[in-house]
Amino acid sequence: MQAALLSTAIQFGVGSVSSVKGAIPIFSTMHKKGISDEAWLRAIYADKIRRFPPTKTRFTNELADAIAMLKKQQASVERSKPEPKPSSASKTATREKIVKIARSKKGKLRYNLAGGNPLLSGSNVGDCSDFVQYVFKQAGINGTVPNYTPSIWDKYKRIQRSSARPGDLVLFSGTIPGRAKGMPSHVGIVSGNGNMVNLQSYGCKEERYGSGYWGNYLLGFVRVID
Repeated sequence: MQAALLSTAIQFGVGSVSSVKGAIPIFSTMHKKGISDEAWLRAIYADKIRRFPPTKTRFTNELADAIAMLKKQQASVERSKPEPKPSSASKTATREKIVKIARSKKGKLRYNLAGGNPLLSGSNVGDCSDFVQYVFKQAGINGTVPNYTPSIWDKYKRIQRSSARPGDLVLFSGTIPGRAKGMPSHVGIVSGNGNMVNLQSYGCKEERYGSGYWGNYLLGFVRVID
């Protein structure tokens, strides 16, 4: 009954919408509950074809056009939807994953300051920013964390030391002779309780960032996972 009513509405031209091939009749959705748009279209045109057999070819073509247009509209809507923001629990799990991956490399990597990122190719040799880039990629973080310490410092949101959480990055200045004063020269991954995991001259280690050697060069913190 609903299909017949709507078919009659279409027959007498209740609204229209244009496609690349011309005008395609469209229908009221006052009776459409729990039925997908495509199924609704197919039901309407099936009724029209049943009642007007001589116009089957025309209605079949109209249906194909209508479904094609519907799919384009649905695709456009999907593209315009904002990316869902990760939940707090999801962010915490991601941070824990980052630290777990970083810790799994302790004692297994060697340091070498060079271009590119050999760690991404399966090597056990890299520098501090190579290590950070590698860990975040392994954790499935969208986008690429730069493997150049000054770029990391410039790219991400800077945070207070008191706000630093596992998965944030801690940066240092003055650890590479010849690099300008105040320019970042080393980076590590905050692992919690004042510690970081980093790849430095003596390999991949977990150590304090606010005291001892590193405490003398502490520059600040940035957050990749906001």
